[in-house]
Amino acid sequence: MSWTDWSSVEGEGLDRFEEILYEKKHHLELGGGVARISLNKPEKMNTLTMKTVDEMFRAFYDANHDAQVGVIVVAGKGKHFGAGGDVDWERWGLREAFYNRYPHNRLMRMSRKPIIAQVQGYCIAGHNHMAYCCDFTIAADNAIFGQAGPRVSSPADGFFVPYLTKVVGAKKAREMWMLCRKYPAAEAEKMGLVNTVVPLADLEAEVDKWCAEMLAVSPGCLEVLKASFDQEMDGYKESCITSAGMYPDWFDMPEGKEGPLSSKNARLRSGTSARRKPRPESSCWQSMMPSPLKTIGSSDLLDRLSSPGGREAFSPLAEEPFVLLDLDGAEVAVLGDYLRSLSCPVIGIGTTGAPLADATDVVVEDLQGAELLVRNIEAHPQAAATLVQLLRHNEQTSVPNGLFAESLAYATLQGSDDFQVHLKQRGHTPQPAPSPEPAVRITREGDILNLVLNRPEQNNAFSMAMRDALSEGLHLLAADTRLTKAIISGEGRYFCAGGDLGEFGLAIDLASAHLVRSTRNVGLLMHEQASRIECHVHGACIGSGIELPAFARRIVAAEKTFFQLPELTMGLIPGAGGTVSILRRIGRHRTAYLCLSAERISAPTALGWGLIDSIA
Repeated sequence: MSWTDWSSVEGEGLDRFEEILYEKKHHLELGGGVARISLNKPEKMNTLTMKTVDEMFRAFYDANHDAQVGVIVVAGKGKHFGAGGDVDWERWGLREAFYNRYPHNRLMRMSRKPIIAQVQGYCIAGHNHMAYCCDFTIAADNAIFGQAGPRVSSPADGFFVPYLTKVVGAKKAREMWMLCRKYPAAEAEKMGLVNTVVPLADLEAEVDKWCAEMLAVSPGCLEVLKASFDQEMDGYKESCITSAGMYPDWFDMPEGKEGPLSSKNARLRSGTSARRKPRPESSCWQSMMPSPLKTIGSSDLLDRLSSPGGREAFSPLAEEPFVLLDLDGAEVAVLGDYLRSLSCPVIGIGTTGAPLADATDVVVEDLQGAELLVRNIEAHPQAAATLVQLLRHNEQTSVPNGLFAESLAYATLQGSDDFQVHLKQRGHTPQPAPSPEPAVRITREGDILNLVLNRPEQNNAFSMAMRDALSEGLHLLAADTRLTKAIISGEGRYFCAGGDLGEFGLAIDLASAHLVRSTRNVGLLMHEQASRIECHVHGACIGSGIELPAFARRIVAAEKTFFQLPELTMGLIPGAGGTVSILRRIGRHRTAYLCLSAERISAPTALGWGLIDSIA
């Protein structure tokens, strides 16, 4: 089945939009069409003004009166769906919004056609409640959801606040609105905030799939069903009248003025000046609501770090969990020693050839490239800080000492609140019935030993049984000098999808867990026999699925293989030896990038970095 290309909508009042793009396309087999309203201010993260809403209203009106349109998609241009209200406009425009009851969410209720929110990147504040007021929300795996009002003294008002209780439940709704926490896409899916999560590259195709499913059924029935479901919003529709009366002077009060002004200056304010002192200007940004990131120059950073107690401010336990250092500034040699001793990640902005680049933990070209790293660091600051400290240590030590340090760091993070929250949110992972087949199939062909990961029903998730069986095979390799080579491969569609989630977090005694890793360490066994080990990988190589192969002398990857280190998103660090093996293959900067970003990289990228040796 196929679609026509998107085409801009023409007509009176529809072809001169400044803050949205309005397009339509049609399905060639099903005959129906889709209208797409894309917020179009990517340079300002698609922030909202009343002009945005007015333009959306005209587009919604047209889509609802076009008999060929069966579904409406709301999307955002650029890297992010959107970051809420435009702070420049909010200084005065929110008055208008309050008395007009902030109508962009009402567009969701007024629409007769089903609406899909297509979300990538940040989906914060006004964009978040616009998304959950849509009928469906389809998210990319890099999406982050949350509210920000209390963080920036920007009050929320209207039916969409209590309506969230219908979406995720009363307790979770209050948590989101009143604590301003951020929720990655996977967690948002479990909460019921989104319908499904797909890789970013597949987002538009997934939306097309849902649109086609709706176009294939009765449009009249969908309109009736939508109207019936949306009736639950109507009980809340007058709720904003009360707050509009409560806050006629809000925006003239110090607390009302402070939020938009402080956001404009890229600073975080918590509450009012009367209650708390403003936080000082800093090189780092820490807010629930995305704001432009800001670097600090080497001279200014040195002044701060050399002052009494200056280094203590840069820590996950203090105000600044990362540093964004401008590498294009003047060289300050002594600053390198300070940077290597900080208890937080140091992100260099510039080129790897800059004088101070080696003293940073990771280097990106510009602030846009730092956004994903910052987001993950802020979500998991303890794990991020532990990671970079460990990589700095392991760069200078032996493989056995590095594995020892990694095991201790991993055990420490297993006891952290961050990881325990992850376990609670993930819930129980159902396990398939035990397989009669061995976890690793061990065979010998002449002088070659074949070790095949053999849990295809679990995507070869690395389990205790697999660890024990792989250790047995490696001991056999070490004992038999007639064997010239061991080839490690995987059965099924994936080489290895990482650690077995069914066994994650089962260790109650973390000291014993560390001793088990020290006693039977597959990574150390592979390192000791590395010259005789070759790994053939394919599909997914996630977590231990690349950490262990990285010890081998040679890695051969299938063309479509991808590699990922997602442990930070769980509040952990690589624990199968990756801070040693991958570090020695691609260097500290790239290893830190893989861990802090949690992004997938393709086989060609991995080959260019030296993570693998060839593509078959």
